[in-house]
Amino acid sequence: MQPELAAISHDLHIVVKKIEKMFTVHWVASSYRAVKALWGDYPALYAHFQKLSEDMSIKPSSLQTYEGLASKLSTEEFVEDGAVVKDWLAQVALLSEALQEKR
Repeated sequence: MQPELAAISHDLHIVVKKIEKMFTVHWVASSYRAVKALWGDYPALYAHFQKLSEDMSIKPSSLQTYEGLASKLSTEEFVEDGAVVKDWLAQVALLSEALQEKR
């Protein structure tokens, strides 16, 4: 049992180190700002894609793209997932800052 625990512990340490490198303060901060901006602009983005999806002067393939984007943005699942990602990134940003302070 001890060798297995040692191996798992070693592997876990490697994974934690990789995660720590990936979640640098800059990466998390920029990702959080991007998601926060997207969240703030969500109503305007939805209105824009909805308007374009009804514009008959646009070629049919583009119209379908805009219809699909408006449809996706209007789902409850998309809104809930967006809120979860925004909240998650806010928490990871706090964790990342705390890890950086310990260095």
